[in-house]
Amino acid sequence: MNAAKKSNVPEKERREFPRKPILDSFSLFVVIPARGSHRLRVHDVSEQGLRFDFDLEGEDVKNSPLAEGDAIEARFFLNSSLSIPLQLEVVRVEKKSGLRRVGTKIKSPKASESKAFATFVDLIDVLVETANLS
Repeated sequence: MNAAKKSNVPEKERREFPRKPILDSFSLFVVIPARGSHRLRVHDVSEQGLRFDFDLEGEDVKNSPLAEGDAIEARFFLNSSLSIPLQLEVVRVEKKSGLRRVGTKIKSPKASESKAFATFVDLIDVLVETANLS
């Protein structure tokens, strides 16, 4: 019996849409109205989703269970007064430093809110490309 050889080929991206890390110059956050007005840090975005911290430091995670497939109504804030309402579906939950980091996809990609979000993601791409050319 031969042991399987490890491949030097990088593992294929598991996401349908590549994630874009949020630059420190952006102060993007998510608010989940059902959980109050807490600002939850956004880590990255893609054309069809985003990843953010679901918990606040010191929060008891037992008070707000979360699983893959759950629906979340959220507001994605571009700054403290401009936001886009999004219907999200949880696709991944990972625990990191006692907090849950949640990967989501947009449930209605054809809705105007989703199109506004995708336009913002495109804007980030253009800004990063332009900044790197200078």
